Amino acid sequence: GVCAIRRAVPPSLAARGGAAASALAAEVRRGVRRRGGDPDCPQVGFRFHEACQRGPGRVDLRGYQLDEEPFAAVGEVGGRAWLPLVRRVLGGDARLLWSGLVVTEPGTAAQRFHADAPPVPRAVWEEHGLLGGLPRATLPAHCLTVFVPLVDLRRGLNGPTAFLPGSHHGATAAAMAAEADEAGSSAGAGAAAHLEADAGDAILFDYRLFHAGGANCSAVRRPIQYFVYARPWYSDEVNFPGPERSLWPAEVQ
Repeated sequence: GVCAIRRAVPPSLAARGGAAASALAAEVRRGVRRRGGDPDCPQVGFRFHEACQRGPGRVDLRGYQLDEEPFAAVGEVGGRAWLPLVRRVLGGDARLLWSGLVVTEPGTAAQRFHADAPPVPRAVWEEHGLLGGLPRATLPAHCLTVFVPLVDLRRGLNGPTAFLPGSHHGATAAAMAAEADEAGSSAGAGAAAHLEADAGDAILFDYRLFHAGGANCSAVRRPIQYFVYARPWYSDEVNFPGPERSLWPAEVQ
């Protein structure tokens, strides 16, 4: 459910992206405060057209200035490395749903394991005639995420993402959910793969795969640029469910 492509983006380009991402995150955090919010509040959080909070200390910017340099170059250059695999998994008509940045502040704790969206029901696959003779418990990937860390990711320092291999399969995910409800359960503890990466590597994973951002114990922000690809009939109504107010009200969206 997860793999890595080393040096998909030149380290120098990733470094420029990292500096620009840190500056964008600082701009967003100032904007949230100007709107009367607290970008680190664990109870309230924030959600705007340009950015939202993914838990305390994590800012997710979707599309905002991502068509400008150096972010556009990361997608253009890196795409040459990962698009062949994306199309092999999702089909030649796979499309980019969106791109974004997740920037994690220093001192931010690790996330809980989660999948980015629920599985697509089997009935939907059958409507599109795409299952063939696949076993009942097996569904193909409908969506992939590509992470491109813009700084080196190291365990014990700035926290690489941890993945639970196999958790994108329905039977495995159901067993994990059942175990999680039991008293004293560790729900997959010890099975996680912590993928350390260099700036400019690409990490591709199934949208259904359980994963968790690590704790950022460093003194600097941890920026990751991401790209979400999907089969042409799929749309994600979970992560960005609808129109939101602008962080900068004078801007026309």
